[in-house]
Amino acid sequence: MADSYALLALRGIVPAREAFPKARAAAQRALDLDNTLGDAYATLAHVRLHDWDWAGLDEEFKRALELTPGSAMTYSWYSEYLTTMGRSDESIAEVKKAQEIDPVSPVVSSTLPHAYYFARRFDPAMEYLRKSLDLDPHHFMLHLRLGQVYVAKSMHQQAIEEMQKAVDDSERSTEALTGLAQAFAAARMTDSMQQAIDELNPGAGTRYVSAYNVAKIYASLGDKTRTFAWLEKAYDEHNPDLIELRREPCFDGMRSDPRFVTLLHRINFPP
Repeated sequence: MADSYALLALRGIVPAREAFPKARAAAQRALDLDNTLGDAYATLAHVRLHDWDWAGLDEEFKRALELTPGSAMTYSWYSEYLTTMGRSDESIAEVKKAQEIDPVSPVVSSTLPHAYYFARRFDPAMEYLRKSLDLDPHHFMLHLRLGQVYVAKSMHQQAIEEMQKAVDDSERSTEALTGLAQAFAAARMTDSMQQAIDELNPGAGTRYVSAYNVAKIYASLGDKTRTFAWLEKAYDEHNPDLIELRREPCFDGMRSDPRFVTLLHRINFPP
């Protein structure tokens, strides 16, 4: 239950402020029932990571791995933490362990290239995603990740094609639609970008749309005013993806802006 609540927030389906308290409570209940359950420690650490609750996370993930060394997801989640901390080589090494345990998992298959992506190692990310899509050609997350790599490499037509596949395979999820809008923004195809945003209709309340993902659209367009407006909304909603803020390539052109520096301080990232 804890993992399900967490993933509802992480996939941009339910607001974090609604899902994470339930995820924490369920994970803690599992530990109350069995305090030797490594999966429960891993889940609680994963929730705390995306909830910006930094204290003792490294030790909590390591404890989970000691108790359940065969858990591919624990290695994958620990890799996310290491990426957030800027420990890219360690992050890649940990998710490779997950891959050895579960080589056909589409979740693990999307985590390793994401670690490469945040390390600015775009070519191995691209190669790995292409191979993964040979095995699972309709997994929307693989198309989304490959589209993000193409955006970072300014391969605009390829990015749009992959994001469109992600939209189709996810049945037009808001996460995939914001990815498509981002690809159009990077290509300066503003009419197409606006069409995707209009379909999302962020702020209308008909379905939840991640403010952080909308911020990435405008960052890729180079519109600082709207980027920071949506980052503020992401902060207000305690968006779980803000753990990526220090590493996400699309924000590279804004890192010297005082508003960006202030936002990092407010999230209280560890050194």
